[in-house]
Amino acid sequence: MARLGLIRKGSPLFSLFFPFFLSPLAHGEEEVQIRPLEAWNSFFAGQETKRHFTLSSPFPFKGKLAWRLSLKEGTIARGEVAVSLEQDNPQQVGIHLKLPHLKEGVSLGTELSLTAYEDETDEPAASRTERIWILTENPFAERQEWLKGLQIRLFDPVGMTEKALQSLEIPFESVYHFAYNANSVPGCTIVGEGASLEKGNLCRSLLELAKKGETILCLAPADGVFVLQDDKADEQVPLAIHLRRNDLIQELDKRLDATAWPPDGTLQTKGVVLAESREVGQVLAEVVSGYPGWPWLEMKFESGGSLSLCGFSVIEKWNDTPTPRFLLLALLERGTPASDPVP
Repeated sequence: MARLGLIRKGSPLFSLFFPFFLSPLAHGEEEVQIRPLEAWNSFFAGQETKRHFTLSSPFPFKGKLAWRLSLKEGTIARGEVAVSLEQDNPQQVGIHLKLPHLKEGVSLGTELSLTAYEDETDEPAASRTERIWILTENPFAERQEWLKGLQIRLFDPVGMTEKALQSLEIPFESVYHFAYNANSVPGCTIVGEGASLEKGNLCRSLLELAKKGETILCLAPADGVFVLQDDKADEQVPLAIHLRRNDLIQELDKRLDATAWPPDGTLQTKGVVLAESREVGQVLAEVVSGYPGWPWLEMKFESGGSLSLCGFSVIEKWNDTPTPRFLLLALLERGTPASDPVP
């Protein structure tokens, strides 16, 4: 029986197999890798933007990166960028996109395809495909009657939320304190982004209103501590408490970015954590900065009212991406009695 031995350097077998061991195929790699630098894929209609990618190769590579933005019906835009890669030295490539204008109420789900070609060959060295959503500036444009029916009351000591709502002609009444009125019809109260809930014991006041049937949405408050349960108090306790993370965003609307928002990638400003209380039998939810706090807290009451805290940077990123605007619409729809809550 023949004995198996090592392939020695200088032997014919070594000369035959050595180039293979150095090739990317031997290690299960593509020759060229295409990786995105931005993790968001939703843009305003009519917007001009740049998408950035890094290209890398374990060997020198000279060629081009061809790209195409398309619908099923055909091509919206296309182009190519020259690429010259040194071994294991990534190159950043920018693609300029001029997105089409759309009528209000229309959205487009497009496909951005990228293919790297080496010079003097038509064979793709690498390829990548991304979903790009094009959304209009005003998701509320055709919802005016519904918005009026919500009877939105806005408490906004900081002032940023008021300007954002006014920019899209969302009707609201400004309020400066909270007090239950038995003669008033329950509506929707929005607490503007950055408001302090520790001042004037606002957390307790908001909970009382929610127990009476009001729908309350707090946008990334500066601080606050909510009593979720108090065994010693003879009060109405929530029927349900929901704590959610970023996955809620795409559960509400698959077109929206749930990983990162431009320009810096941050999408969560605030969150809540369950905190210990000095009082026996009390469960607290405390507002904290960002992760690992839960960016969504929702309490629903037997009266039909609810209190929700949204830690996403809805107002701060209002003009950077369409996602916050469409997210606010989805959250308001979620809070109305006619909409079904996400479990």
